[in-house]
Amino acid sequence: MIINYIKYFKMKYLYLFITFVMMLFFMACSSSSNRNVLSDKDSLTTIIKINEIEARTTLKYSDVFSDIQYVLLESKKGSIIGTIDKLELTNNNEFIVFDKANGNIVRFNMEGKFLNNIGSRGHSAKEYINPELMSYDAYNNKVIVYDGAKKSFLYYKLNGSYEKTISLHKYIDDFSIIGVKSIAIYANYRDVLKKNEIAYNLEIIDHEGHILSQFDEYSIDWVDFRPSSNNTFSHQKDGLFFHKYYSPTVYIVKDDVVQPLYYIDYQSRQIPSEWLSYKNSNEIEHKIFNEKEKAYFNTFYDCSNKYFIKTILGTGDIINVFVDKKDPQKQLYGQIWFNDLEGIVIPSQQFFQGDKMYGVIYPEFIQQYDKILNDPDMFNYFKNNYLKKGYIISDEDINIMNMLLKSNNPIIQICTLK
Repeated sequence: MIINYIKYFKMKYLYLFITFVMMLFFMACSSSSNRNVLSDKDSLTTIIKINEIEARTTLKYSDVFSDIQYVLLESKKGSIIGTIDKLELTNNNEFIVFDKANGNIVRFNMEGKFLNNIGSRGHSAKEYINPELMSYDAYNNKVIVYDGAKKSFLYYKLNGSYEKTISLHKYIDDFSIIGVKSIAIYANYRDVLKKNEIAYNLEIIDHEGHILSQFDEYSIDWVDFRPSSNNTFSHQKDGLFFHKYYSPTVYIVKDDVVQPLYYIDYQSRQIPSEWLSYKNSNEIEHKIFNEKEKAYFNTFYDCSNKYFIKTILGTGDIINVFVDKKDPQKQLYGQIWFNDLEGIVIPSQQFFQGDKMYGVIYPEFIQQYDKILNDPDMFNYFKNNYLKKGYIISDEDINIMNMLLKSNNPIIQICTLK
């Protein structure tokens, strides 16, 4: 769940006031009474209070995970991966790996064996020019690629063959599959709206591109600042969850309704509602990232059978928080991961799916570890730091490092949640 980067756009959103709901966002102007927009809370919303977090805390693997395994992705022609921007599992427990920068989408089996590419980059009708997003459709066993250059979804079978292209009516920042017949899309306003023109940030469409439902109105005439983002969706067995940066609310998305489900209360670190009425990103980000203010906001939401899992951003801190579902007062958190299980290495980015964390480790990272282990002075310093934390680097740790050194492709670290 370590975030590689966070995009902030100067977007404008509007929330309506629903009966006794506390507003986070203030309306600049509105006279319509039937707008189909999101609310921040309702009477059924579960409030999750995040305990006060101490600075520079460490989160041990053994506190959260029961075991670790590694998958070395085969490196051969067609399967070379630069960076893993998204990792998904198919119904057959195969990996779909998306390398956005290189326009490479690759299918591997659970042992890391290369199976095939999904489509290819190019300018023909069956190819994507600029693949910005990818999602596995578990309901229809397809891979859907969003091509920003074509403003379209391209559909592929798991064997990599092209199926169809669906043109979209807007550019998008994120999308996720809701069910057999529908997709949730989140807007990106590269299209310039005209005065008095209304658009919607969140929409539900079918697999032919037809709009089924629209939520969260947007207009250039309304001046309230509303941040846009990618990484807005999280798909779990309980349904599709949706959240926006800065907002403390997590919604569940269905074909015809978007309902507030969880409200994340950061207590003394909560972003004051008045900050969210600023008219541009510079003002609000100056407040949020001001060291004196120390505010927290959502960057990632997920859940497992046991935990609500959050990545939150504060002043200079990316914090991983695990909240026990049965007893929300029980919380594990830390800015720094410490792998005290076998292998000692920490992935550079992580994805949660079900009850497992899929971390990504890059070969150059293992090579750096190898230099440490083979340099007596560096190794002694490294070892002493581990000893201070009560951990001894074992021969098994070194054997795992040597095994990982064999890979020229990114390595997937699979950690099972307790």
